[in-house]
Amino acid sequence: MERAMLGVSLRDQIRNEEIRRRTRVTDIAQRVAKLKRQWAGHIARRTDGCWGLKVLEWRPRPLHGATFQNDKVSGLSPPSAVCRTLLALENIEVNDISLPVIASDFRLALRLHFRGDQVRRHRFKMEESTMKAAKQEIERSLKIVLFSMQRIGFSFDKPKNAAAYLLQKIILVVSVCGICLHVFSELAYILFTFASSPSIEDVVPLFHTFGYGALSVAKIFAFWYKKSVFGELVDELAGIWPMPPLSDDAQEFKDKSLTALRISHRCKYLVIFGISPLLTFYYVFINSLSAHFGAHRTGLSSEWEGYMP
Repeated sequence: MERAMLGVSLRDQIRNEEIRRRTRVTDIAQRVAKLKRQWAGHIARRTDGCWGLKVLEWRPRPLHGATFQNDKVSGLSPPSAVCRTLLALENIEVNDISLPVIASDFRLALRLHFRGDQVRRHRFKMEESTMKAAKQEIERSLKIVLFSMQRIGFSFDKPKNAAAYLLQKIILVVSVCGICLHVFSELAYILFTFASSPSIEDVVPLFHTFGYGALSVAKIFAFWYKKSVFGELVDELAGIWPMPPLSDDAQEFKDKSLTALRISHRCKYLVIFGISPLLTFYYVFINSLSAHFGAHRTGLSSEWEGYMP
């Protein structure tokens, strides 16, 4: 948390759980503010030849007049003492470039011709816009999934007004009640079939459709209970989503992966909800049986006759 308030992007987690549990948010804010007033990071060139922000060591800001004695800073507490979970020589990426010294070629490389605080705000805006664009790409790749969620009353986005909120809840209640009614009707039909014809070949296939219905109810309640967690995971995915500028190979791999994902979603949706019910219907029709979707007295027991999870 201290590191996040410093504006740093970390790839590891804070190891000292005991310190993190003891630390209060107010204490964190005070220590972080003190650290940023007294210390600043140094910029170095990355190994791949591209300019980037790296903290190789923490140096005191000139305003505090700290001096070096025997390779140690006098007059200031080390960063690890100010923020105990932040190591002084840790190699981390930072977003705060209001530093005492900025290499001239680094400034030219990024075409930064204004003060550090303006750079920081500009970088934050760019990161915010990149996150928004990444989330839009993720939503486009999950278009069919989000469409199916909305049909049963779920959405990661908050309703725009009270009417939309009420409509969403009504759809959810109707969907749950409809699926529960379907499951109970399946159970009742199994009991009646078992009472009239206790043969195994007549009863056992009916549990297949009943199992899919029960699984649907369980999945809906699990998704409703963890909906906020799934939404947070989508937001976290946007933080690591590969965005331009990318190399040609990386961009090609990304485009191919997204295309394959969209094709697989569409094919699965078409097979489950389009082709399979039609095949079931024509099978029943050709065999001169009851040609109704979802009919159970047809001699054909299939999961397509029930609501899919």
